[in-house]
Amino acid sequence: MDNRNLEKIEIPTPKHYFITVWGLQKALVKEYTKIENFPKYPLNLDIKENQNLLKDFIGRVIEELAEAYEQVTETKDFKLFYEELADALHFLVETMIFTGGLTDFVGPNMIDVIAENAKGVNGVIKSKDVEVRNLALWMWDVTYQLNLARNTLRNKPWKQTEVRTRKTQFVAYLRRAFSTLIFGMTNVVGLSKEEIFAEYYKKNQINQFRIKSKY
Repeated sequence: MDNRNLEKIEIPTPKHYFITVWGLQKALVKEYTKIENFPKYPLNLDIKENQNLLKDFIGRVIEELAEAYEQVTETKDFKLFYEELADALHFLVETMIFTGGLTDFVGPNMIDVIAENAKGVNGVIKSKDVEVRNLALWMWDVTYQLNLARNTLRNKPWKQTEVRTRKTQFVAYLRRAFSTLIFGMTNVVGLSKEEIFAEYYKKNQINQFRIKSKY
């Protein structure tokens, strides 16, 4: 089951799109915590196991971006392209939720503000006709910010003593990654805020179905 099965689904029109995304993702996180045996959030970022989990989440975002790029360059399937972008948004918001207890971190009341002021790759042209070069530059920008965030999680597998996380830098990079992701979805891909929400909502419904059906 993918978003091609949900073409006729009724999409709600919330007042605050990304605050609603946050709430919908938290509901999924509650179920995934049981399935994947996640620790309770917000996570203590100085613990090696928690850092490894966040690195895994970040890796999932990057993987979905790669799959989205493949859909454009290899299969030319834009419906699946949008679904992969929705997956990237899904995992990035999930990462934000798991670190959302930080006092200087963006929470649900600020997520719309960041989305409205999203900035990313310079010089891209808003167009429904996605240019592969601009797409690659944008996705690399998101990936770059995410990998900088990963690098602030200092407990490497070969280190025998725990190292404290550079929390301020981690938060800054994660916020930039989210801002850049939204920027690219609007200014590179050409999706409106309403269309981004619609793609996320459809994937959210698919994930709910998969949880209930024990997919």
